[in-house]
Amino acid sequence: MNILMPLLVILIGWFAGILLNFLADLLPSSPRKWQINCHDCHKPRSFVDYVTMRSCRFCGQNRSFRAWIVQIAAVLGLVLLWFFPPDRFGFWVILPYMFYFALVAIIDIEHRLILHIVSLVGAILVLPIGLIWNGWRSMLIGGAAGAGIMVTLYLLGELFRRGVSKSRHEEVTEEALGFGDVTLSAVLGLMLGWPKIGFDIIFAIFLAGLVSAAYLLWMAVRRKYHPFTAIPYGPFLLVGAIILIYLA
Repeated sequence: MNILMPLLVILIGWFAGILLNFLADLLPSSPRKWQINCHDCHKPRSFVDYVTMRSCRFCGQNRSFRAWIVQIAAVLGLVLLWFFPPDRFGFWVILPYMFYFALVAIIDIEHRLILHIVSLVGAILVLPIGLIWNGWRSMLIGGAAGAGIMVTLYLLGELFRRGVSKSRHEEVTEEALGFGDVTLSAVLGLMLGWPKIGFDIIFAIFLAGLVSAAYLLWMAVRRKYHPFTAIPYGPFLLVGAIILIYLA
């Protein structure tokens, strides 16, 4: 049994990577059917292609670099989660939430987008764990606080963007925060409760600032700096949530 369980976890991780890649390709394109087309020849890819990680059977286009990163990271991540689960919940309880976090992060990093349907599913998913962990009062206050704080930051960012656009006499299209960050904060607020969601947002702002500064410095050194370059904010909120899951 001690040997079989790690093998089972590796197998679950491999199929989790397949499903993550499939959903990350499917959901942002909003297809009418559960079908994804090749980026080159636009012929349909089957789910079997995702299972086998094969190239496009029509034009031979290889799977993307992201697909392999997600596939390998899913296996390694689940192995680490198996050996180091959060004491409060354990491996099997926290597994679907880590899968959800990974899906949100992948789509946000690749498309700078947090889909409303994904946030809605997340809100339903986190209700049981939020209720058990925090009680209904803290859970509801956390959801409202997460949304409220991020709405305020979103509106301030929008005012700043419009002010810069007016002063530069040209439209600045990049947003400091998207409204998807608001919905994700509400979901995390329901899960973490109050006041943990406040700590999560503060941590995310601090970490995002450090990463942004390092990125802008790197781009300036390479002489490729562009003002108002947006970075995905969701992954920083998710990192903070994971830390709180382990430590709070």
